[in-house]
Amino acid sequence: MITWPGTSIPKSTGNAFDLRSTVRPTVETRVCIKCGEEKPISTFNNSGKCGACRYQEQLMRKRHGGVYSRA
Repeated sequence: MITWPGTSIPKSTGNAFDLRSTVRPTVETRVCIKCGEEKPISTFNNSGKCGACRYQEQLMRKRHGGVYSRA
């Protein structure tokens, strides 16, 4: 008989709590077309690129980045 740690209370086995602790929910994933990493589908939009890659492209498109030269 298996008991709870530090007690003499018997642990039940084969119940719904045991099943739930072993089964992990599946997460849908996709592969980013730019970086090639597999990431959760929630980070994608219709472009096929993950959020990090879209953010990097957005930074590259910005002009000057807020710094101007005096020349």
